[in-house]
Amino acid sequence: MFMKIGILGGTFDPPHRGHLIIAQQLKEQLNLDEVWLMPVSAHSFDKKLSQVAHRFEMVKRMEEPGIRASNFEIELGGVSRTIYTMRSLKRSFTNDSFIFCMGSDLLQDFHKWDHWEVLLSENDVVVFPRGGIDGFKEYVEKSFGKNRMERVTVLDHKDLIVTNISSTQVRDRLKKTLPIHHLVASEVASYIEDNLLYTLPSPLPSHTQKFNPKEFLLKSDTFIGDILKKTGKKNIVLSVSGGIDSATSFNVISRVLPKEHIHVIHLPYFDHSIKLFHETISPLNLPKENIHLSPIRQAVDMIAENDKTSFNDKLRLGNIMARVRMIMVYDLAKKIDGLVCGTENRTERYLGYFTRFGDAASDIELITSLFKTEVRALARYLKIPKSVRDTPPSAGLWEGQTDEKELGFSYSEIDSVLQMYFDKGRTLTDIEKGGHVNARKIIDLVKTNQFKQEVPYCLEEYS
Repeated sequence: MFMKIGILGGTFDPPHRGHLIIAQQLKEQLNLDEVWLMPVSAHSFDKKLSQVAHRFEMVKRMEEPGIRASNFEIELGGVSRTIYTMRSLKRSFTNDSFIFCMGSDLLQDFHKWDHWEVLLSENDVVVFPRGGIDGFKEYVEKSFGKNRMERVTVLDHKDLIVTNISSTQVRDRLKKTLPIHHLVASEVASYIEDNLLYTLPSPLPSHTQKFNPKEFLLKSDTFIGDILKKTGKKNIVLSVSGGIDSATSFNVISRVLPKEHIHVIHLPYFDHSIKLFHETISPLNLPKENIHLSPIRQAVDMIAENDKTSFNDKLRLGNIMARVRMIMVYDLAKKIDGLVCGTENRTERYLGYFTRFGDAASDIELITSLFKTEVRALARYLKIPKSVRDTPPSAGLWEGQTDEKELGFSYSEIDSVLQMYFDKGRTLTDIEKGGHVNARKIIDLVKTNQFKQEVPYCLEEYS
């Protein structure tokens, strides 16, 4: 059966209502049987794009009769080249005819496309305005050249419902946690929310290669020096718990700073971590006046006494501990005119496994680009004592508390799931098929705590 098909390509990062509105109008005005929405696999101008699997899934959620998502260009692989895509379509669907549809926003760089003159000579092309442009046909003729207009159809904005919605606008609103439901289809909005697209702060590098401790340390050495120079500070204070994260951060700092400018503070509620604290710091032989041991039980209990129910609520009591610790750390930083170094890793960041205004508070962070398993690799490289490395990670919030016991998963499993989901763009279904039966629970935890990445919500940014 012969079909007349319009090809509407693009990044669709994300797809929005404007894409659907123009596709519907192209179908009507050109008397097309179908319009195919065709996401590019990779951008020819090195534009950074979201994972193609996510972009295609979002486009599929906009399908309706006569408007369908096509993965044809994705299946071709590599950087998208329209001339080769159109030729491949004609070879694959010999009984159908295709019209290449493009918006006016593409005209500016059209002459940079591979074999753009041949594309115009070999294909029927339709150009539609992305906004109200007077003399639009003349503008297109000037862009293409009058001698190349034989197979080009120009649609006038007076005959179209033209929107100014853009993918950039949608992404910008998501970064500000503003509503987007008026800009994208409800199914697309739900997909974005379910998969945490565009909204999760990600100043962290994508881990596509094996972690290299030597390269990391060279970068961290420079970073620490630059931050101290920028702030005019000489001292750094670090809360050392006796765990692997603070031990690793301490050792990274000690590569750059003279020991006279490093202050450590240990803030136990329970006494069993004091031995590990001393094992962590003893190799550096810090000046005695730079070592601060300040138990927090009295201060925490005094606050908890205001509402005795908090003693029976482990999470509330734990939050009090974390915030009391940070008060004391920042007071010490003020005393020595120094910066507070945090000890948060990438795994904790994604999971929201931290206390706001508690252990998440810091002036400088060194290991937020590392998954927990990479922190362990770095600790081995730095020859941190085995007793510290092998101690089960714990925030010391209650007797017997460990991170993995509280979370319900091992860090090894968590990191594998997070890396596949965020860095490699794998779907939850694919990850589960690979044997990670807890993948959905892990990502659900990320979603549950996502608000920690977004607050405070500000009235002046809302519209």
